[in-house]
Amino acid sequence: MKFRWMLPAIILALALGGSLFILPPSFEISNLEIAPTEAGPGEPVTISLVVRNRGLLSGVYQVELWMDNELLETKAIEVAGGELRWESFMITKESPGIYHIRIGGLSGELKILRPPKFEITELTVDPQEALAGENIRVTATVKNLGEMEGTYIAALFIDGAVFESKPVTVSGGFTEKVVFTFTKDPGIYLIEIGGLTATVTVKPAVIVIQQQTIITSAENIQLHFEWKYRIWELKWEFSVSKDLYEYYRNKPRPPTGNYSVYVTDPKDDNFLKELVMKFGEVASKYDFTETEKINCMIAFVQSLPYTPDEISTPYDEYPRYPIETLVDGGGDCEDSSILLAALLDEMGHDVVLIELLNHMGVGISGNFSGFYYELEGKRYFYVETTGTGWKIGELPSEFRGTAATLYPIEPIPVLTHSWKAEQISYRTLELSVTVKNEGTATAENVYVYAGFDAGENMVWNPQKSEIFSLPPDSEAQVTLRLTIPKDKYTRLIVQVILENYVA
Repeated sequence: MKFRWMLPAIILALALGGSLFILPPSFEISNLEIAPTEAGPGEPVTISLVVRNRGLLSGVYQVELWMDNELLETKAIEVAGGELRWESFMITKESPGIYHIRIGGLSGELKILRPPKFEITELTVDPQEALAGENIRVTATVKNLGEMEGTYIAALFIDGAVFESKPVTVSGGFTEKVVFTFTKDPGIYLIEIGGLTATVTVKPAVIVIQQQTIITSAENIQLHFEWKYRIWELKWEFSVSKDLYEYYRNKPRPPTGNYSVYVTDPKDDNFLKELVMKFGEVASKYDFTETEKINCMIAFVQSLPYTPDEISTPYDEYPRYPIETLVDGGGDCEDSSILLAALLDEMGHDVVLIELLNHMGVGISGNFSGFYYELEGKRYFYVETTGTGWKIGELPSEFRGTAATLYPIEPIPVLTHSWKAEQISYRTLELSVTVKNEGTATAENVYVYAGFDAGENMVWNPQKSEIFSLPPDSEAQVTLRLTIPKDKYTRLIVQVILENYVA
């Protein structure tokens, strides 16, 4: 390689008659490149250049890399005569700033960027007052104070606990917004993202603005409700037959703890169908799922005022039929439970009444979660009907671990009786018994049994009537003649037997 360039020069020198002279190494540098010209702290940067040897002889060139008057590195580079060579340096820098790079007479600039540094500059909650079930939108503005792009993990804290986290990528010196959406039960919640805080107040999903009961004529009672479910304001009006209301108002309270008899009475079926249709119209208008439709119905019943029996009626433990609860403007726990069970049953859902210690609720079977009771291998999730905000499957803590009785929603007979006796001869007693069925199902295999108490679960001279059936809202008269025991101090025992059990 060396002689290829030297031979023409020697021939030229001899041809000109001159003395023989060979050009020594002569170097020049060019093409200084800094890649990248902007880098992050600790990021490798390549600095390269071209070293050319203009002489004919090979030589060594000392390449000195300077940064801001500091000699970083020196390399001895051998370059053959008449050739060029690329050479490079690899450097890193931790501190952000602008650095001047110099090799020989060549110079350039390297900028070390400030790394990503984030802060939350704005936090908004919309709405600040929401309804249970309504979407709450939390928006945070993330600012990158650095010069490099980076990703920030925005964590939404609700009452000190992480609710959700989202990554947001922000270019250096720019801002981006991150949005969270959620729903909550009634309460006041502390919202926090990146040190900024705000509060949101969640109110019950149903707010009854106005409820009026107006007697518009001698025949009808007009019920008017203005209420709000989630974000929708609703106005409902129902016409109730005054005769129907008075029928239930004057109807004797059946002597039973199985309040399903108040749900299954058939005379209010048309009214309940109309009310369920109203819920169906709302569900269709706002595209509710079946679960949302159920929750809407639950929230409506929960919003009705709690009215203890002794305030609105002259009796304690006065269970109301569904129409009574609506016309009277509310009721206590068994009244709201009877109303909700009647509505859900009319919708076609499998429900039960749940009797707890001095309390009552509703159980609904379905694809739900939370606290449930089992009956005949089926799960019934608890629904609280007094107070707002309770969800399906939430049981008040005071009832956990207590006994519960579940009553299926099905017609049942409820028998009552009264009797009078008349002695028609010295040892003959004529007994007249009136048996009434105040339930909602026909009583089958009914008979009257009577006799005189002989002690130790024995009777003297018992008599039994013929077996008979008794439809709902009907009564039967039974007459028995009994022989009075001679010279015995005793008492008369009268029983109505239903399906071999004392009614």
